[in-house]
Amino acid sequence: MTGGRRRVWWSTWPGSLGLGVLAFLVAAPGPLAGLAWLVLPDLDSSGLDVEIAAPSPWLTVFAVVQVAAGLVLPVLTARWARKAWLGYVLLGLALCAGVGVVGLVQLGIL
Repeated sequence: MTGGRRRVWWSTWPGSLGLGVLAFLVAAPGPLAGLAWLVLPDLDSSGLDVEIAAPSPWLTVFAVVQVAAGLVLPVLTARWARKAWLGYVLLGLALCAGVGVVGLVQLGIL
């Protein structure tokens, strides 16, 4: 033995990549809902007697932030796991869960 410290399981390459994939899967409904909002706007008022108002620009900004957070947070979670920063790993997983829950609410599942 070289006398070096043994790495904890989440800071090894398989562990950190696994946590990154887990964070992405947990957060996946968020970017999907944001992309659906950005790509598939519901502005068609054909067949309706009332005119549908254009969506608020704040909702568009929120959708862009939601997509960015859903894609950046899993990468940061994997990086923090590789550095063995458990507090930040748990924070990243919790934030990914929050992004995922918001996405599920927007999609009408929750």
